[in-house]
Amino acid sequence: MTWLTPLTERASVLADITEARLLQGKLADASGSHGALARLLPDVPITQFLGARIKLARGSYAEGIADLERLVARVPSLVPARIVLGAAQLSQGNLMQAHSQLQQAIQQAPDNVEARKLLARVQLQLNQPDAALHILSSTIDANPTDPELYTLLEATQIGLGDTGSAIETLARGVRANPADASLKLDLAQAYLRVGRGKDALALLQSLDTSHEDPRRDRLFVAAVYAVRGAEAASEEIDSLLKARPQDIQTLNLAASYAAMQWQFERARALLQQALAINAHDVGSLGNLARVALATGDLPGAEGAMRTALATDGHNVPVRIARRSAAAACARTTRTRAR
Repeated sequence: MTWLTPLTERASVLADITEARLLQGKLADASGSHGALARLLPDVPITQFLGARIKLARGSYAEGIADLERLVARVPSLVPARIVLGAAQLSQGNLMQAHSQLQQAIQQAPDNVEARKLLARVQLQLNQPDAALHILSSTIDANPTDPELYTLLEATQIGLGDTGSAIETLARGVRANPADASLKLDLAQAYLRVGRGKDALALLQSLDTSHEDPRRDRLFVAAVYAVRGAEAASEEIDSLLKARPQDIQTLNLAASYAAMQWQFERARALLQQALAINAHDVGSLGNLARVALATGDLPGAEGAMRTALATDGHNVPVRIARRSAAAACARTTRTRAR
């Protein structure tokens, strides 16, 4: 890996090792090899680029973004640095800055697919679906085997209210990528949204079931319910529980289905079984809080959400649900006071 500045053989090896370790998520090891690189060549672009990426991977976004901004100002032709900068700005909600960086990256490297996908994401968040549609449509024609392009284009078409084209986009993606299970699940979900349960069920039945996949299980139960009714869906749930009685995600799926059928005590029992396996599972705690709210057990909901936030204090859905529960509790207290 060399950018603009020729590297010695040792420096080149250190840069490649750092890159590999970053991709593997081995941040401590990446920092070590990067430190050795920085001692050899502290001022070359690749050293500064890798250092910024390590900071971003550690969650130090302000520092990483500032380093990348200085780097692209110093060496404007570094497209990879501009793309990573745009992605980091997007992750922090700095949409206009991200838009500017990614547009410049595409001007410098018109065929860069990653920059195009990121720009489309920014445009969608800026409520510019027509612009996203334009860039994705032209990109997908030249890169028909990139699954992410199809999911982005489908989301764009949904945003424009063109459900038919969105489903055809996913179907086209499945034809171009027949081994991609995730795209098939996206298509099955789209079929279910428009009432095409039989198509969804047929597609799901064609998938490999040799390994566990919670999303496939959830969609399969929904498709069975849509086509064959509640009793058949319950039988499918029982079959999954029998095959995987200690699987937390299966227990949560069964609990969600029970709650949907107003079987709240069964849902509660299944979630307590999941929490007996892992008392700090945030998904189980969140579902238990929902069941408690549905049955008017506000203290129980508060307790479950408090435990969930103690495990994952940044869990946005739980934080929102907790505020809603607190508001409901306050309303109940005021009503009783009257």
